[in-house]
Amino acid sequence: MIQPSPWAIAATSELAKNPLPIYNTAILDHLFAVCATGDSLWASVSKKTGGRLWFRVAFWPGGNLKIEEVKETASGAEFRLSFPGGKIGASISIITGSQPVLHYTASLLPSSEMGIPFWPRDILVHAADGQLAADPGKIYAGQEGGRSGFIYFRAPFEGTVLYLQNLTALNEYCEQVHASCAAAVGGNWPELGFALPVGTEALKASKKVTISDAIVVFDTEIPKTEEQVATAYIDLLARAYRLMPKPETSYQDWPTILEKGLKDLLESPGCWSQVAGYKYFNAYVSDYNTPPEIMVQLAVMLPLIDYETWSGKKIDVIEVIAACLPNFFDKKLGTIVRWLPAAEDKLEEEEEQKKPNVMDSWYLHHPLLNLSRLALQGNRQAQKLFLDSLKYAMKVARHFKYNWPVFYKMDTLEIIKAETAPGAGGEHDVPGTYIHILLQAYELTGKSSYLKEAAKAAKHLEGLGLAIFYQ
Repeated sequence: MIQPSPWAIAATSELAKNPLPIYNTAILDHLFAVCATGDSLWASVSKKTGGRLWFRVAFWPGGNLKIEEVKETASGAEFRLSFPGGKIGASISIITGSQPVLHYTASLLPSSEMGIPFWPRDILVHAADGQLAADPGKIYAGQEGGRSGFIYFRAPFEGTVLYLQNLTALNEYCEQVHASCAAAVGGNWPELGFALPVGTEALKASKKVTISDAIVVFDTEIPKTEEQVATAYIDLLARAYRLMPKPETSYQDWPTILEKGLKDLLESPGCWSQVAGYKYFNAYVSDYNTPPEIMVQLAVMLPLIDYETWSGKKIDVIEVIAACLPNFFDKKLGTIVRWLPAAEDKLEEEEEQKKPNVMDSWYLHHPLLNLSRLALQGNRQAQKLFLDSLKYAMKVARHFKYNWPVFYKMDTLEIIKAETAPGAGGEHDVPGTYIHILLQAYELTGKSSYLKEAAKAAKHLEGLGLAIFYQ
């Protein structure tokens, strides 16, 4: 347990005074209540036994947060609050179902310009005695960088919780104060959830902005296995997603967009490089300093083949790409390589992987997967490149005991970079791709040895849980 902040300690002290509930209801065995302290409007969730979760719906530092009006709705209540310098509007809804949902929103209307230098997280975990929960709890997964603002954790009572903050609703706030929502949801037990991101500019006067839109889904079950954790997470996420506002559907003329994109791809000189009489796609437009990569060629070729099949039109550039693929095979190593060997001298070594003979684990397996897809379509050239490279891929897998590092040397298998971050391990998505490749090889050849190797690799996915992803 991380030591609690002064805000958590102060809030716990205020909540220990048992403020009178403004609103309460029960769904299944979950007890929901709403109350106010000097600086916050709270929604709480508990059961008859166990601890309690407190959700800070609205907050104003320093106290003097006054409730001006309460209006009951069909599923909860709406609140109008005031503080020295502005107003806050809040709504709380409790939605029934086999997985009860708490949905709360808050908007801020400042009467003068103001900066936001800090904001506390909006979830406190209390034990049965009303104190901050010392139990370290269990956080299964949470927001990574600028991705979805969520945290999935075990409740202090029997059950689990998925908290999802609708970051899109915060757009106007973030634009005004020049803030990012990266890592906005997270925290450490027993202070979790969303903290309003701090920006570099002031909020404008007399302009209302949304500062929270949280959807919290409760499950009565505690998953005991990784499969149960993953299944429950997807189920809870689906429940939350259906409650999020969605943009209206609009027609997109995809065939025309596709035709224009294809024209630019084929005709723009910035998309192409030429080496030793062969044409290659650049990884990035007008990037002539980086050697061609096999992953890029195949990542373009496969969709072009799909388009050719769908449209019935012949796409001549497919043959141009196919002609260059054997140039990525290193006979000495017995495998395809990431960088075109004939242009490796272009590598400027400004990054760890931009060196001759250095492989990023993912960049070996993604091309192999695409080659296997082509092979299963009957492409003999792709089949040869794929099967000829498999022995090397299997040697690498066994050498690293199915725990692939980020970067390694292709000839000596010396590790250049072992982990994505200290203690985080290597590229956790590679085992799944490697298994997929082996299943493709089994389908292509019927050899049971590939199936057995896939089963051996699959055992190393155990223990990763929701940390199975790399990027």
